Amino acid sequence: MKHPARKMNTLFLIMLISYLLVSVGMNMLVSRFPTIGVIPVVVAGELAVVLPGLIFLLLFRCNIAEWIPLRKVKGSTIGFTLLLTVLIQPLIYFLNIISQLLEKNVALDLFSRTEGVSDFALVAVIGLFGPICEEVVFRGILFTGFKRSGRIFASILWTALLFGLFHMNLNQLGYAFLIGFVSAMLVEATGSLIPSLILHIAINSYNVLLMLALEFLYRIAGMQVSDLAGEAASVATPDMLLHTAGFLLIPATFATVLAVIVYRAILKREGTLEHLHNILPFTKKEATEEESEPKGPILSVTGVAGVALCLFMIFLLEKVVRFFLQ
Repeated sequence: MKHPARKMNTLFLIMLISYLLVSVGMNMLVSRFPTIGVIPVVVAGELAVVLPGLIFLLLFRCNIAEWIPLRKVKGSTIGFTLLLTVLIQPLIYFLNIISQLLEKNVALDLFSRTEGVSDFALVAVIGLFGPICEEVVFRGILFTGFKRSGRIFASILWTALLFGLFHMNLNQLGYAFLIGFVSAMLVEATGSLIPSLILHIAINSYNVLLMLALEFLYRIAGMQVSDLAGEAASVATPDMLLHTAGFLLIPATFATVLAVIVYRAILKREGTLEHLHNILPFTKKEATEEESEPKGPILSVTGVAGVALCLFMIFLLEKVVRFFLQ
């Protein structure tokens, strides 16, 4: 495939536009028919992302097993992946708290609009369906395509950044980048999407179950689910956020160090420790024939356009809408 990174950046831009159009359309539909609820909006948004990717694979007659690798991994690797998932949680919480100095908790705000939705539907869609679609696209199709430029570590960072930006809000940007980075590192370590799927599904499912537990406590107290976001916003003062972030900093640092050790254990069990050593830019290594081949660029015009569109949605959309509504 010629110019793989250019094609991947173009695909990302197409996915982004598709997602925005579908999201706007679905939200307009929900505003007219409120009984539709939030779950169809989430499902439609995920399909708007994954379908362009699958169409791309069909149009270019790509080998599905190469672009969506589901190679079987060792049982110990799965166990270490679950441990790694637990160990990165403190850093995820830390980034989430810090980001709330700039923007409210988006995930909590979304959950406050799920009143009347069955618990099974929430776990199935947010905990399972969403992560599967996103892993197929970002750690499967996009990451595989970008890697064909020959710049593997740059592809890990770039796809993680695109994943973070794709959420189009400052609250989720930081920890989504972290999840994207760790997931891509797992794919590169194992040659399979299975560990990254496990990590992403576990994180989303845990957060859904945590929110359901909070909902249960609110019901016992005679309060509504819709009160969750407002209650959280009232206590999330800058001083409280900074205090909480400071409290989390030490355990997050300690857990991150342990996560690196666990990741190294995965590399050893999968026999890819030397491979990772060869792709990291800050390690000394002997040049191989493969590494001496010319490498293509990661950035392209469509990639810059995709990032610019995400930044517009994050920083300027609300101001533009307010200007026209004045």
